[in-house]
Amino acid sequence: MPFRTLVVTGFFLGVGACAPQPEEAVGGASRRDSAGVAIVDNGSPDAPFGGGAAHIADLMTPDSALTALPWGVAVDPMAGRIHVADMTGARVAVFDASGAFVEALGRAGEGPGEFRGVSALTLVPGRTLVALDARRGVLSRWSPEGSFEGEERLPAGYWGPGFAVGEGEAAEWFATVGSVTAGMSMDQTLAIHTPRGAEPVHVVRRELALMELPCASMPAPKVFAPDVVWASRGDTLWFVRGDGFRIDRYARGAVVASVRRAAAPAIQVTRAMAMASLSFGPGPYRSLMRQCGVTAGEVVDATGYEEALSPIVGFAADPAGGLWVSRRVRGLLPEVIDVMGAGGEYLGTLDIPAIPVGFAAPSRLVTVRPVLETGEVRVSLYEVGTERRAAAPGVVTAEAAGARGAQGGGVSGGGGPSGGSAPRGIGSVLRMTTQSRAAAESAPPRRLPEPNPADLREFRDCDFCPVMVELPPGGFEMGRAEGEDRRLGLDREPKRPEFTRERERPRVQIEFGHRFAIGKYEVTFDEWDRCVAEGGCDYEPTDRGWGRGDRPVVHVSLLDAETYLAWLREATGRPYRLPSSAEWEYAARAGTTTARWWGDEVGRGHAVCDECGLEWEVGSTAPTGSLPPNPWGLHDMLGNVSELVADCWTATYAEVPADGSPVREASPHWSEGRCLRPTWRGGAFSYFRWTVRSAWRSGGSILATAEERHAHAQVGGGTGFRIALTLDAVPPDPAR
Repeated sequence: MPFRTLVVTGFFLGVGACAPQPEEAVGGASRRDSAGVAIVDNGSPDAPFGGGAAHIADLMTPDSALTALPWGVAVDPMAGRIHVADMTGARVAVFDASGAFVEALGRAGEGPGEFRGVSALTLVPGRTLVALDARRGVLSRWSPEGSFEGEERLPAGYWGPGFAVGEGEAAEWFATVGSVTAGMSMDQTLAIHTPRGAEPVHVVRRELALMELPCASMPAPKVFAPDVVWASRGDTLWFVRGDGFRIDRYARGAVVASVRRAAAPAIQVTRAMAMASLSFGPGPYRSLMRQCGVTAGEVVDATGYEEALSPIVGFAADPAGGLWVSRRVRGLLPEVIDVMGAGGEYLGTLDIPAIPVGFAAPSRLVTVRPVLETGEVRVSLYEVGTERRAAAPGVVTAEAAGARGAQGGGVSGGGGPSGGSAPRGIGSVLRMTTQSRAAAESAPPRRLPEPNPADLREFRDCDFCPVMVELPPGGFEMGRAEGEDRRLGLDREPKRPEFTRERERPRVQIEFGHRFAIGKYEVTFDEWDRCVAEGGCDYEPTDRGWGRGDRPVVHVSLLDAETYLAWLREATGRPYRLPSSAEWEYAARAGTTTARWWGDEVGRGHAVCDECGLEWEVGSTAPTGSLPPNPWGLHDMLGNVSELVADCWTATYAEVPADGSPVREASPHWSEGRCLRPTWRGGAFSYFRWTVRSAWRSGGSILATAEERHAHAQVGGGTGFRIALTLDAVPPDPAR
């Protein structure tokens, strides 16, 4: 299925919380056609939805690895639970209404309660979660408490997107979309299946073209060929009809109502738009382009493209029967959400570039949000219809402070599994004022001077520069040691997804051809705020109420780190930079070969992480230097915050240069001189303790603009960085 379909089309499951409603509708004229269908025509232009919207959090698992699709999210507001089908991780990730990670259901495998390709979810009466595993061809059922209750074979062929299960008069019914190809056309049929047979609800026909490419000749749909876009709640189905704004309602065997908006016309597609849709993300056409060595333009020319595209990306039904409709305005991805009342009347528009999937609590909207820069799809929470506004730069709201599910790097950082500080009231919203910043600048450092345990040279280039440690020259073997998983029991660790294992392999022998120094501590708020005071940085990240000073700076992206480093280079004339992943691991290991510099076992009191036995566990970061350093005198190399490095993300270590330089052009996420998916090292205060190892790494996203970063109060809640500096080249050894 093309990525446009994966990202831009969705199936939306029933929700069970009361959505906020404005006092009156903007407009809507009702009539009935000759078949008795109630038609509501809304001709009014866009108007703001009462109360607006504020971004609360982005959901992420503690291992910073979560795939999501619109039809793979099911919301249970009665329990305050959000379930996300993680196909890559072979699990269902569960979060609470604040966005904090709770648990994972299932694991990789072929047996009962195990997954090979969990791709879609729904909730049935009694709040039982039903998960569809397309690769195993089964439906598995899970209780509201997370217990596996059994599984059965799929009752009908599955094409997707999504499915629904309900209770009829005589038996349970199963609704989904099936696909049948005949000649040069393909029919996608939304149907309800019962023991008596299939009841067709809606059919979308795709005309096929004979696609001729160097490596393939086959019938194929046009780019932007129409899909069935539908939603379900109770015994009612809704589906999009045509390429305009029209949603029909189906109940009791017939279409009973139709909602329309003349002010939201079809999107006129250009060839450039069709090419752009094939140029990012996975999907059959992207794979075909790689296999055949052809361009997006050649594929578009071979298949053609639909010239008009429905403005509707996806939608969800609320308990009152209203519809929350994600809409394109100019481009391909969702830009706004139109709210339609139970009678079909238009109530207003929200500036939310996401697809609604349900409500986790009254006014707490759950959405999925495609990110063009990285090809990711994020599950995001918004507060809607309450006059609540997004936090300004430097401000953290009470709900945001409690939403640990978004802690981690970029927008998709890692969240802690449990615990955390109690949320504060709205009245305790925190802002770093000019006065407090000035006080922080003039306050003496709280760390006491300490000798380097390995007698390595330590220095700082200015009074506001980070302390640096010159590392010994040499090399090491980078990556997870053979047998480490088995020694530590990580081969049986249920909280570790299978796909994360290859990220730390194969091992690479690194020999540094240069001498370098690395920061003794993670960059602190004191150091960052000095950059702001001097005009080198224009962004004041929130401290989430934990305090600034010598706590590590958080809520920073790769672009932020690069801004700070540019200021430091200009201020000192020295080539400060981020360390490469190889340099970072060399420093973290500090000459050791065990999983952690202190040994294989996590133990207690060595690092700030979940279940690491310290006062800051999960709830916050610790002031840098609070714990003993590693053998080379470096603090918090493991835990506290996950640290950005200079490498652009790769799936394995196969592309790592043997000289220890960073991976850049060899990464599939390197584009036009910029990394769209950076790498993090070291784990963080809210991460599972299995991530707190020298070999662990993960990859996140980049925020391209200050506006995007400022709009998200949870950006990078567990991500910071430390700096590096090349000293000089190491002369060749004449004995070699």
